[in-house]
Amino acid sequence: MLKHSLRLRRQRIGAVGAPLMAAVAVAAIALPSGIAGHSSAGAASNGKLVGGAFDPSYLSIKFGWLPKHTSVTGGSTSPGAETLSAYSSDRAQWLLGAYARDVCQANTADQRFQCLSGVLPLNATPAITGPGPVIAGHKSLWLQGGAPGLQGSPTLAWEYAPHAWALVQHLFGRGQSGAAIVVRIAKGAKFGQHVPLRYASRFTSLPAGWRVLAAYFSAGKHGVGSPPAGVYLAWSYKILKLRTISPATPVEMGNDTSPDVPMLGVFPAFSDSHGCQHTKSKYVTIHGHRFVVTDMKASKHRTLQELSCGDVDGLQVWVSEIGASAHPNWALSPAQVIERLQLLGAKPADWVTNPVP
Repeated sequence: MLKHSLRLRRQRIGAVGAPLMAAVAVAAIALPSGIAGHSSAGAASNGKLVGGAFDPSYLSIKFGWLPKHTSVTGGSTSPGAETLSAYSSDRAQWLLGAYARDVCQANTADQRFQCLSGVLPLNATPAITGPGPVIAGHKSLWLQGGAPGLQGSPTLAWEYAPHAWALVQHLFGRGQSGAAIVVRIAKGAKFGQHVPLRYASRFTSLPAGWRVLAAYFSAGKHGVGSPPAGVYLAWSYKILKLRTISPATPVEMGNDTSPDVPMLGVFPAFSDSHGCQHTKSKYVTIHGHRFVVTDMKASKHRTLQELSCGDVDGLQVWVSEIGASAHPNWALSPAQVIERLQLLGAKPADWVTNPVP
């Protein structure tokens, strides 16, 4: 039931990120609007990053070259991996992914490319089919497909830094495809960037130590809200409180090993949204806005609670939490998350680069 619910929600949002990203639950959030402006891109005191983990508060990768009539559509950030996807006018799609140090390795004994379980973008151990060209002075490997159902797609992997791997994959489309374009995209890939994400809400109060653990974002006219080109808008993100965060910290919603923390999102509402006047549902009113309350079984030992609303002052907002109970004792319930949030309006220029104080 959980997977089906998340799949339906993601279909409504649209293909704003890498197709290989895990489906995530998003949360509707409604609070008073007003405070705008930009905050710093990350808070070092909120969970120490260890083991070469990426800082999920910003993106460190960038496409340096793409075929004509191609633009970035979205991606994801997490401690273990980052992704960017691009889509062309002839419906071809590519993925650029980067892994943190020691997340992946090329196993020459059985000719397999292996990564830590649950770390995106690859959810498989593809076969190494042969050596590839030199990419920025580093040897590369051709992989077979790279994910279930994509075995025919050209995928190139290389070490962009010691023990840190990147990959480029042609995902869909018959137009501008082929190994030559994959190689050219790989040679133009940029690392060590500092591209902030923008959020349509921020916390007015939150217990010390919380931070953004992972984020999923859209870019350009292909994503929600039609932001200016090059501006990345977070449409969902996950927060947590941990002393240390490593590349292996699980971030997938619905994963039984995932920390019991909220996943939330705020983005422009769809034109066919009509508020939250659903029938036969439970409701809660927070800051004058009505939210639908959903409780369901996420797995054998875990439950999911979600507060959602299709249209709150022009924004689509919701909060989901998965855990051993509806809201674990040490965590925040979806209602408590909403009570601590402030909406920043529908203009991306008024949004912040760090929603956690």
